[in-house]
Amino acid sequence: MMCCRIFFCFFLLFIGTVYVLIYQRLRNILRRMILKLLLSNTYVLISIISELTDDHFDWFVFKLDNILIG
Repeated sequence: MMCCRIFFCFFLLFIGTVYVLIYQRLRNILRRMILKLLLSNTYVLISIISELTDDHFDWFVFKLDNILIG
């Protein structure tokens, strides 16, 4: 009976560890995807603003383009 309890405790510990590792990995992947999405939307928005105004935002688009590419 004691052996079953020890096995059950280790089993729960293993399941908990796997759950936490998978959760952290998925959270990091989602965080990177959201950051890329926000940066690409910001780039598009600034490009539109740059086209509508008289080149006031070209330097900012150039800087953001350098950040995204390099």
